[in-house]
Amino acid sequence: MDVDEFYNLLFDRWEGQLHSHEEKRKLKSFYGGQLVQQVKSKECEHISERLEPFSAIQCDIKGKNTLEDSLQAYVDGEIMEGDNKYKCSTCDKHVDAVKRACLKDIPDNVIFHLKRFDFNLRTLQRSKINDYFSFPARVNLRPYTIEHLSNPENDTEEDIFELVGVLVHSGTAESGHYYSYIRERPSTSNRQTWVEFNDDMVTAWDPSHMETSTFGGPDHRPYDTNGIIYDKTYSAYMLFYQRASSLRIEQERMMSLGIPGPLRVNVADDLKDHIMSENTVILRRHCIYDPSNLRLVQMLFQQTRQLCGSCREVDTSQNIGEFLIDRAQEHGLQDLAMHTLLSHLDQVVTRAKDMPDFLSFSKLISDAIASCHHCAFAFYSYFDQRHDALRALLQRNPEMTVRNFVSKMFIVAIHKIAKGLPHVYDPPVPNSPISDPDGDENIAEGVVTHRSVTDGVMLLFNHLWNFFHINLRSWDDYFGAVLGFAKLGSREAGYVLAANYLARLLRIISADPAQSLTGNYQRMLQTVLRRINNAKPPSYLSVIMLVDYLLQQLEPELGTDVIVEDAAERLERMERPFCWTSDEVQLVHTSLDESHGSHFVEKLLGIDQATRPTDDIIRFLTGIGSTMDGKILATLKRCIRGETSTQAMDPFLRAAGAYIESTEQLDSATKMIQHVYTQAKSLQNTEGVYFVRFFDTALSLERPEGGFARNIRSLSLRLVPNWTPHLLAYQESTVRAATENFLDRELFQVLQSDSIAERDPEDREEIKLTVRQLGLTCLGHLEEHHVRRRTHLGRDIAGSFSRVIESCAKSIEKDPEKQDDVDIEFMGLQREVLDPLRRLIVDDMEEDGSDWEGSCGSSDQIDDLVEMNITGLNEMNDVELA
Repeated sequence: MDVDEFYNLLFDRWEGQLHSHEEKRKLKSFYGGQLVQQVKSKECEHISERLEPFSAIQCDIKGKNTLEDSLQAYVDGEIMEGDNKYKCSTCDKHVDAVKRACLKDIPDNVIFHLKRFDFNLRTLQRSKINDYFSFPARVNLRPYTIEHLSNPENDTEEDIFELVGVLVHSGTAESGHYYSYIRERPSTSNRQTWVEFNDDMVTAWDPSHMETSTFGGPDHRPYDTNGIIYDKTYSAYMLFYQRASSLRIEQERMMSLGIPGPLRVNVADDLKDHIMSENTVILRRHCIYDPSNLRLVQMLFQQTRQLCGSCREVDTSQNIGEFLIDRAQEHGLQDLAMHTLLSHLDQVVTRAKDMPDFLSFSKLISDAIASCHHCAFAFYSYFDQRHDALRALLQRNPEMTVRNFVSKMFIVAIHKIAKGLPHVYDPPVPNSPISDPDGDENIAEGVVTHRSVTDGVMLLFNHLWNFFHINLRSWDDYFGAVLGFAKLGSREAGYVLAANYLARLLRIISADPAQSLTGNYQRMLQTVLRRINNAKPPSYLSVIMLVDYLLQQLEPELGTDVIVEDAAERLERMERPFCWTSDEVQLVHTSLDESHGSHFVEKLLGIDQATRPTDDIIRFLTGIGSTMDGKILATLKRCIRGETSTQAMDPFLRAAGAYIESTEQLDSATKMIQHVYTQAKSLQNTEGVYFVRFFDTALSLERPEGGFARNIRSLSLRLVPNWTPHLLAYQESTVRAATENFLDRELFQVLQSDSIAERDPEDREEIKLTVRQLGLTCLGHLEEHHVRRRTHLGRDIAGSFSRVIESCAKSIEKDPEKQDDVDIEFMGLQREVLDPLRRLIVDDMEEDGSDWEGSCGSSDQIDDLVEMNITGLNEMNDVELA
């Protein structure tokens, strides 16, 4: 609501509460006056006048610099002529006239409403006028009255008003903040005293800053160095003036009665109590945020910790109710100290700028939890009684260090309770709260129930789940805490699975605009897409790690006998492996189209985070059954298509390696390798590195059944010569380097090593054939793509080809009498390619290649071409000619 609207509404409400006409008249007399709307003819002596009441005088500031200019324009009015002539009712004709407004009855208190907001008819939007507009500390309103304007030559009286209040608007036309400067009156001081009222902050204010604080206009800041000057967004919006004579009378009356200032107004008792309680809250908040208070809290906590050693041993035969009663007597003071420390951590320490006391508080808490299981229980019970406190620290806090600390300490405390208080942590009789997957139990704040710690932890997690879609930045901390709890043991993992967290997480990962999502999942997806569009995707690290861990707790082979309908049925068997739910089975198998793939797997790999857990998920899902195996294969084949895919293939190539490691289907692994091989020509950016790693994995498979790995290795070796030239011609140097390292490690070094005699003879022969064929394909590639077409070749790429061909040449028979067809073909290609290739090699263009010296056009570089790293090929020629 606009402050002017609020002002009018407030006075209407006050007037409505008054009963007699005299009371209403008295109220209006404070700020109410009368205007005269006057139309004066220029062609006759007739004047039309109409009286109008006012409570605030509207002042235009657009095109005006001062309050006097605006008031003068107010009384000067506008000329009515041409098509806008005024019709004089007395003369019964249209005449030129002047329409103006002037003051008739002026109250002791006058409000000027500065019209700082405008409406643009072209854009249909409101805008704020931030122009400079000054107003005086004293203003004479006599020149703007009808008495003065009727006889200005003979009217010499003054009607002085003094500035007593300024209401300031800071912001734009659509949003902002109001605060005010008010002059204290009457006052016993000879100097004017002003007070700033800004919400609940009331402070003394120096009126010498009036111009800089309220006039608006350009904001000349000394730290602006770019030369751009912006208008101030804060400026006066309403001005309050009081007649100087009435001010003087009030001052004299106060002095004569000897009343000390400031004056106090009698208020009703209920209103006085309300004001006292509000002031008490403000004072308490001021004291709480004082640094000395934080030191006091830390000292008190350290003192109470000394009493922890006097606690007797825990009686594990007690039930939870008995334990709580005894504990309140023995550890009650320490609990109060812990709760006080945590409340200050939540409300004060983590909300202060730069959090100067966070390290000292966090160390006190961590030391207490590590040394005393009762203190650990006190830490847990604070959040068990105040769910929103955990949300504030773990989800809503903007500081990652705070969220991370609370997440880790919560799990440390739970683990400490599990070790020291097993009868309270997880008693044998299950309680109902953990069976509620929605977490919508009504827990009264501040009430300690006799539930187990595990039940309480699940209630806390379920409470935080209700807000997971709001604070995406806290996913790692929230789901990291759930993961930490699940890792405490099989029962804890069972509780998490029974609360249906696996299905929830699968939906988070699988969320897609093509799905018909509802509720918080739809809101989450909107936030995720907005962050991705702003290049700030959320972190899925803990989400994926938790999915990986929970999957490892399930049955490794899927069947109808290991599928249940309700996740809570897992509580009947609190040990791994746990059953699947039909919902989870559907989520990992479902496809959104006719591709027969897995939508979950595609979205998981598309996220491209947490690579190791992601690969573990692929391995696990591949092994649960042939149906899922086929869906993963279909998904990978569809997404590893360089010519048609719009997303990077890196994560899918990496997952393909995990797939062939885990699949039991030789035919599927063969199809995967053949499909990846066909993408060698369409790789982009760093995809070539993952391509090479895939074949590295294929050559190094370790399986109990030797035939599977041998067949995959044999196929992969046969394909190496076909894809290697494409990667050696790759523009990315990292891809070429990865390819050369792969060839050296898997082929060349093996042939040169003394251990080759220990290898399988068939494998040794396959490697040798692969190397010989590799040399042919590299030479053939250079001939087809460069020599025949006379296409230039970069020096670095030429060097990569040269080193590989040189290594391959070592497996070529040099004796003409012993050469076979491959040897002869290699030698022939060498002669046809080597010399022409030298003339086609150019230096690679650098980003800063403006200098002639050292460029590809330099004569020195051309002379040095013969020195390129193809000496091995020259030696081969020399042997042949000899």
